[in-house]
Amino acid sequence: MKTVSISSPTARTTRTTTRTTARPEVRRRVRPPVRPPVHVPVRPPVRPSALSALSAGHPVATRCSAPPCAPLAPAARDTTVPSVAGESTSGGARATTVTAAPGRDQRFRLSVVIPSYCEPRIGDTVRRVRAELAPAGLVDDLEIIVVDDGSPDDSHRLAVEAGADQVIVLDQNRGKGAAVRQGMLAARGYVIAFTDADLSYAPVQLLGLLEQAEAGWDVVVGNRAHPRSHAVGETAPGRAIGSRVVNRLIRTVLGGSTNELEDTQCGLKALRADAAREVFTHSRIDGFAFDVEVLYLADRYSRRVIDVPVTVANSPRSTVHVGRDAARLARDLLRIRRWGRGAYAQPAPDTRRQSVIVAG
Repeated sequence: MKTVSISSPTARTTRTTTRTTARPEVRRRVRPPVRPPVHVPVRPPVRPSALSALSAGHPVATRCSAPPCAPLAPAARDTTVPSVAGESTSGGARATTVTAAPGRDQRFRLSVVIPSYCEPRIGDTVRRVRAELAPAGLVDDLEIIVVDDGSPDDSHRLAVEAGADQVIVLDQNRGKGAAVRQGMLAARGYVIAFTDADLSYAPVQLLGLLEQAEAGWDVVVGNRAHPRSHAVGETAPGRAIGSRVVNRLIRTVLGGSTNELEDTQCGLKALRADAAREVFTHSRIDGFAFDVEVLYLADRYSRRVIDVPVTVANSPRSTVHVGRDAARLARDLLRIRRWGRGAYAQPAPDTRRQSVIVAG
């Protein structure tokens, strides 16, 4: 009798059938949430006429052939009002706005920031700035901001009586850089300039800076070494020596495109509102080297810079002390170089522009 075992084939057949008839697991594909598109602001193209006023200029150093950004137009102007902010190397001194013009959201064609410390003639300064700019139509379109750098007297009251649109008082003396920063970030102009309280640069010269800024330049710098610049009166020996020391220290410590400007310390400068906000929000130097830091940051954020000739009324006296000020300058320049390695904010990749420095 032959016995045939069918258990193994049946088992194999059963296993095979089980694998064949089992339903495979279905995995649903989940789509990630759709993010709204990110709108990156794009500067409008520059019309050829924007550079007509610069045709007589000669380049000092050009890293690109790009023209300056588009001229300011009412539709393209930024309507946000910058807040007063900024990190200081001297601690957190508070600022008080003594007076401000009505209509906080009003915007002006030009804001002029005047730092002041124990200035008995600050009222005359305010009146002269307004008087010299009025013939150009800058009456209701002009904002004057006086920033008192912690004066122990009540000289800021003179600015109030003279009709300054804003008078800001720091609760302690921090330095010219801190005062200028406070005023630049509080300004409501489309173009914001700063000048010295003694008006060694006649206020009418602000119109030349305004013209260049409205033609598209981000930063406009007065240059006392310009071939078309003029000086009234003799330059004090201490100031002349100090200027040479400053230039040498800047070239030694910072290098880079800041060297392409012949005069970093001129007290007459103007910036478009967006450039002023970007530069002064990140500036830190309160003292003598703040001008250098402003230009260093302008280059870091690829802002377009032009220098222009000026007429300066020299004072026979000089407050420059070569030894003391050179030491302070060297210290601040080393800080700028150190902060440039990481402490200063990096420009956003999608808004990075090619920078250019030109002599007017």
